[in-house]
Amino acid sequence: METYLINGLLFLILGICFYTDITQRKIYNKVILAGVLPGMLLVGIFYGFSGILDGLAGLFLGISLLFIPFVMGGMGAGDVKLLGLVGALRGSEFVLRAFLFSAILGGLLAILILLRERQFLKTVTDILTALKISLLSRFTVNAFSDLKNSPKKLRMPYGPIIFLGSILCFIVS
Repeated sequence: METYLINGLLFLILGICFYTDITQRKIYNKVILAGVLPGMLLVGIFYGFSGILDGLAGLFLGISLLFIPFVMGGMGAGDVKLLGLVGALRGSEFVLRAFLFSAILGGLLAILILLRERQFLKTVTDILTALKISLLSRFTVNAFSDLKNSPKKLRMPYGPIIFLGSILCFIVS
């Protein structure tokens, strides 16, 4: 029973974030808080102090996994907090697996988008050029910052990817 309540809350919040990220390109803090606060309370009630500790570890791990891509401009803060929510409700082991599934799905989707927009070869060439410049300069030149400022920046919402990665995590568990 307890697992159904926690999982139900998780997928309700993930579903809302899926919808708002697709339609408005935004994941709202109030939605994340509406999941984390009661979710951690449920985890504490059903699993005690050790459950709360695993939830906090999952929260910080989820945030940590997406922090660098966020800082580099690759995703929004809502995506980071959403993965943190997954960790808070399901723990550190689950959030790590959900992150890996999401990364694989996100990479495949990014490749499909780049192929559809006929930007794949140009993007690979730009990345390799930036890597070459960075390596030759021993990373004193940040050539990757030029990639963020490219004229045709393709973006995809990552909330739905986290949703799908979490579903895959449940399926294979």
